[in-house]
Amino acid sequence: MKQNDYPKDFYVTLQNNDNLIGQIEVNKTSRGFNADIAIVYKETKKIFKHVDQVFNAEDETEACDIGMMKLSRFLKSVKSI
Repeated sequence: MKQNDYPKDFYVTLQNNDNLIGQIEVNKTSRGFNADIAIVYKETKKIFKHVDQVFNAEDETEACDIGMMKLSRFLKSVKSI
């Protein structure tokens, strides 16, 4: 992949919410791949809640996988409140 192919956005459907979706934005850097994890409004893609970040993953897939784990962990912690 070329540097200008990034950032890439991946979206995750959230159960029981028609207005929000999970977003994992992957970016390539000189040290590997980083990802920002957030919950965004479905229509505007504006950030509702920033969840976490991933730094220096070996590839795009690893950055997405770690991002999914962090998003899942966050959603489970909010659900238990």
